[in-house]
Amino acid sequence: MLESIRKGQRWLTAVFVGAIGLVFAAFVGLGGPLTGGPAAGSVVEVNGLRFDTRDYYRVRASQEQRFRQILGDSYDANATQGLLDTQSVQILVNEGILASEAQRLGLDVSMAEIQRDTRRSFRNEEGRFDPESFRDYAEYEYGNERNYVEATRRNLLARKMLQLLWGQTRVSEGEARARSRHRLEQVRIAYVALDTERLPADQPLDDEAVAAYLAENEASVRAQFDEQAEDFQTPAQTRARHILFQKGENAETAADAQGRAQAALDRIREGAAFEDVALELDEDPATRTQGGDLGFVTRGELDGRLEAVIFSLEPGTLAEELVETDRGYHVVKVEERREGGTRPFDEVANELARGLAEKDAAAKRAAEVGDALLAAVREGEALEDAARAQDLTLERTALLSRRPDGFVPGLGGSPDLLAAAFALDVGESAARVFRVGTKDVLVQAIERNEPDDLELAKAATEERERLESEKRNERVESWINTRRDELTQQQRLHVNLELVQAQ
Repeated sequence: MLESIRKGQRWLTAVFVGAIGLVFAAFVGLGGPLTGGPAAGSVVEVNGLRFDTRDYYRVRASQEQRFRQILGDSYDANATQGLLDTQSVQILVNEGILASEAQRLGLDVSMAEIQRDTRRSFRNEEGRFDPESFRDYAEYEYGNERNYVEATRRNLLARKMLQLLWGQTRVSEGEARARSRHRLEQVRIAYVALDTERLPADQPLDDEAVAAYLAENEASVRAQFDEQAEDFQTPAQTRARHILFQKGENAETAADAQGRAQAALDRIREGAAFEDVALELDEDPATRTQGGDLGFVTRGELDGRLEAVIFSLEPGTLAEELVETDRGYHVVKVEERREGGTRPFDEVANELARGLAEKDAAAKRAAEVGDALLAAVREGEALEDAARAQDLTLERTALLSRRPDGFVPGLGGSPDLLAAAFALDVGESAARVFRVGTKDVLVQAIERNEPDDLELAKAATEERERLESEKRNERVESWINTRRDELTQQQRLHVNLELVQAQ
């Protein structure tokens, strides 16, 4: 369970890297087992180094504060509870691994170092050590000064181990410049996009071609019909007329509307044509000029009370009573009914065949045109010239930067295409076709923008720091994962989650 939580919350780990003060907290969320045999009285025990519930809750409170700072108003204590528990335990595990390994290698922390660290942390407004603040803090957070000293010793040991691991990571100036150039380079491309599913608007299939396709591929058209059966379901529909008398804003106007509606209903019962009465009295502007005609109605389109009457009457029937809705009082007559069902294959065969035939023709056209363009490019012709010879439109992009998702505006995501674009010289065309979504795409580089020496030098300095940080974190992550696995197998790493879950 803890492993799944860590994997599902790696994005939060990334957020914390830039915000956490203690360096080893950046490695919260690493993989590897967290549980082992019991560590009596300790939440975490690593190679004899023990962390009790006070250590756990101190770390957890610190983590929760950082969650609140980072997430602000969107912080949800209930939603983050499990993650906070996991991260707090993981921080203790990581510190224990680092500190115990430092001890194994012979590293040590003197009392003088602890004192120096303490004096830096507890200064008054004049910049002098404040013993009273120190004692209050030590007793509140650690129980007593002795526990504080031991915790600080572990912390400093862990930091020394981190410094040792980090010291093995180096990034050269050349590597930083190459990475910066790679990041700052931009390229503009021209491309031809051939749709593999739709024909150009000016090249539609004629009816004869569709009929021929249906004759040759009836089985596949029927299979498509079966697959899309739900699309050919038609709901029951009723054609009706109404005459609306609006209620108005009070009981008096509502009563008047009801009286006028009843009078209209009586006139129709006595032989007046429904359409004529509607043309004269209907207060619905959408239907009055059509003699009250609502057209064919499907369930869900009108007020439910009106629909209940419309779908209950037989065609040619006048509703015996007025229908009251929020709009007013309706005189209703049903004209015609269409029963729902599935449109037969013969009725939709040409429609389906046209779609399949156009898709098939589009794929063949894309393949043929793409092959012709590719042959011209491989013979040394520029894509722009080859496209012009076939009356094709050549699209041009703005300057593009490298992106992991390979997104190209107007096309979509294609890491392969974008990588190829940056590998081309200006004027050079790629000697392959790229599939981007439903399109076959051929590209040509038409402009390249490279950083100048001053811009590159400035970027390289920042890039070197970024690269060193990445490599350091990768180095420490790999090392901690390895040590965690070893210590767990040796039964020298124990986590007692029940000790904190029971409180």
